[in-house]
Amino acid sequence: MVITTLSAILSVTLIEIMLSIDNALVNASLAKKLPHHLQQKALYGGIALGAVFKIIGLLVVSFLITNPFIKTLSALYLFWLAYEHLFAKPKEDWGLKKRNSPHFVITQLALANLVFSIDNIVGVVGISNHIFYIISGVLVGMVALLFITPLVLKLMHQFPSLEKMTYALLAYIGANILLQEYLHVSVPEYLTFVLIVLAMLITMAYDKKKSLTG
Repeated sequence: MVITTLSAILSVTLIEIMLSIDNALVNASLAKKLPHHLQQKALYGGIALGAVFKIIGLLVVSFLITNPFIKTLSALYLFWLAYEHLFAKPKEDWGLKKRNSPHFVITQLALANLVFSIDNIVGVVGISNHIFYIISGVLVGMVALLFITPLVLKLMHQFPSLEKMTYALLAYIGANILLQEYLHVSVPEYLTFVLIVLAMLITMAYDKKKSLTG
């Protein structure tokens, strides 16, 4: 019984830490658009919002995991976020200023954390439906974000291409949500984690090589 309990808590905890990586990447990428003195405030504000959304999500977890509309809307938002940052080019200067304004960035942080909160809860419920294990995992995820996100932001300043990689990752996560919901195809979380780590390492190696040859 004790071994089973510890195994379940460990599994949920590992899933939350892995899921925190992509959440941290997106938080850091969005905050990077703000002036330097506002970045830390935006980051911790985003983490706090994520915590609130997760707590709310826990209260309505059965609604979240059985509502295809919520999941589809979340996936579409991730696709839009990826498109807007990778392909959309504002034709006017005011459009660029609007996209980089504190209010707009903070709004995007709030929405992104809402989507990731839904995704994280659904992922954890896939491991265990025991409320104690879920709450334990969510709390660990919140703490992990506090430490991981500032480190990711520093990496993004050092390796600029990580930002584009992050938005490509959003499209991948959105596709995963739709595949799971409509085709019942689920990519294991550890594979997603490995993919994120490999993508980060390749991107950083590319930037380092570019800086040496450029």
